[in-house]
Amino acid sequence: MNGKRIVAIGELLWDMLPDGKCVGGAPLNFAYWANKAGCRSALISALGKDDLGKELYQAVSSFDVDFSALQFNAWPTGTVQVKLSPEGEPKYEICENVAWDHILDTDEALRLAAGADAVCWGSLAQRTEEGRKAILKIIGACPDACIRVFDINLRQNFYTAQTIEASLGMADILKLNETEWPKVKEMFSIPDMETLMQRYSLQYVILTSGAVKSEVFGTSEYSSIPTPHVDVVSTVGAGDSFTATFIAGLLENRPLSEAHGRAVEVSADVCRHAGAMY
Repeated sequence: MNGKRIVAIGELLWDMLPDGKCVGGAPLNFAYWANKAGCRSALISALGKDDLGKELYQAVSSFDVDFSALQFNAWPTGTVQVKLSPEGEPKYEICENVAWDHILDTDEALRLAAGADAVCWGSLAQRTEEGRKAILKIIGACPDACIRVFDINLRQNFYTAQTIEASLGMADILKLNETEWPKVKEMFSIPDMETLMQRYSLQYVILTSGAVKSEVFGTSEYSSIPTPHVDVVSTVGAGDSFTATFIAGLLENRPLSEAHGRAVEVSADVCRHAGAMY
């Protein structure tokens, strides 16, 4: 372990896959792989006080992730219907009004944030006003030196320009994929990556392009690596493992090309598996 502390904030849920349910949620995937990369990771999320919540908590209890800020409330535990294309690409149907829509800025959540070396969040858990306000307050409690990572995760219609812009304004690093980048460009009338980085004072932008390549744009550096060819079982969690591994590399002061290369290797291996965590 390198001693670096990473906090992930957002959804914790069951992915209802064709072969059965699987523990999921981008923030949990991120925290899991941050730990695999040598960091001490924690998750801030919420489960329902129902059978699915109890079962999910039991399922993650063996993970080497800090769940001290996990909250339990009266809303149902989150589920997502996941359908896979023949190429292993997931399509999500995300249930609304679930436990993680109502994350609170508890004392324990704020305590974890105050000790974070990096924090990662997305847009999905900000789809309710309650969740959005709490998440932004938790991010605001992080130290000035904390690396703030916005993994945008545009899902269905669960985002607004105002929500995205507020998070961009807080972020040091933005992660997005080849389908999200055109939406961001159109949303904010941004002609190119340089304009995006300058407008929001971003240190890095990670742009993944599926089976083609991934790119990392820095203020003075650039890295592009072709995506390795693997026998894809599922791409669920691949992007989260990429981001976690890359951020862990930055926290270890690894060169950009090295941090990027390791992230590519890990995410390619995730694609060989049916689940994001193994």
